[in-house]
Amino acid sequence: MRRAAVAVASAIAVTAALLGACGRDRLQPGEARLVVDGRAQVATATQAFRTVRGTRRLHHGDRVRVLQGTARIELSDDRSLELRRGSLVAVDEPLTLTTGDSLAKAAATTLTVRTAMTDVAVSRGASRVVSSLAVRAGAYTGSLDIDSAGRQLHVPALRQAVVPTAGLVPDRPLPIAYEPSDSWDRRYLGEAIDLGGELASRSRGFAAQVPPANTTTADFYRRLLPTLTSEAAFTDALIDPARTPGETLVGAAIAGRGKQGTFADRWAAVFGFRDDGADWGLVAGDQDVDRGPLLQDLDQAITRATPPLGGPPPPLGPESGPTPTLPLVPLPTSPGRTSTTRGVSRRTTTTHTTGTTLPTIPITTVTIPNR
Repeated sequence: MRRAAVAVASAIAVTAALLGACGRDRLQPGEARLVVDGRAQVATATQAFRTVRGTRRLHHGDRVRVLQGTARIELSDDRSLELRRGSLVAVDEPLTLTTGDSLAKAAATTLTVRTAMTDVAVSRGASRVVSSLAVRAGAYTGSLDIDSAGRQLHVPALRQAVVPTAGLVPDRPLPIAYEPSDSWDRRYLGEAIDLGGELASRSRGFAAQVPPANTTTADFYRRLLPTLTSEAAFTDALIDPARTPGETLVGAAIAGRGKQGTFADRWAAVFGFRDDGADWGLVAGDQDVDRGPLLQDLDQAITRATPPLGGPPPPLGPESGPTPTLPLVPLPTSPGRTSTTRGVSRRTTTTHTTGTTLPTIPITTVTIPNR
């Protein structure tokens, strides 16, 4: 009995210790956790900047400056702000990005980043917020909302907006800008970047092999893309003759595979986003189109549209009939040659048979006397 009591008491102590540790590790209002992968500096209300590494707790009013590598500020409710070298952030409400490049991530609770009198509220996704000469905010996933000096703009996924100065908010967002070698862009847009290159290559190849005069009707693309056969809204009026056949084919394939709205809505969204400057990978991602089926549709369409290189091959085997031959023309027999070796005289006569008559060459007979 005594041993059981001791075991129960030990279990209670361990549980209390774990709960206490969890309580101490849980972020309180106004607090944040800094995780440094490289080298950063932290300044408090009473201390100047000091170099830090690893993990430490931040409090309201602290400032973080990244000197080397990256750093991440973790907040409550599964929110965080990743920072790169040269970024300077103050732990306020909301977080204040003085300068630099940041990646804001939020789940159920919105994360707001304030910079240059502009608030960027990130909802259920990941967005990039850059503050330098202008403010650039782009949504990788989810969406964001910009509020700058009373001017608002909603920015859906795969789009961005640039605010050159407070209050100068654009009328609408544009396709998100990216660098194929950037690690954050690769993390969220890698598949779209790679797919964009594959789709552009197929577009150029198709345009080079199909005469534009034959590609201005809906029936032409219906024969190439089975996904369009049941779309009654796909008519000649949707085809822009100013587009190359490759552009129309890729856009039609994406619209045929899209899942958002009616076919007419998808067609307008596909080519509207494309006309704004989005590459084909972003357009396909915006329509939730899977890479595999889309590329298969295009490859089969290009094969169907490829003209044959020549007529049918000639028949082979016994049904092809006898093989024609040239007539054999006998040539006249040569008069031969007589030779004598050691008193023995021999005469040789040769007959030639060929398809062409050869001229007769005179042969001289030489007699060698016996010695």
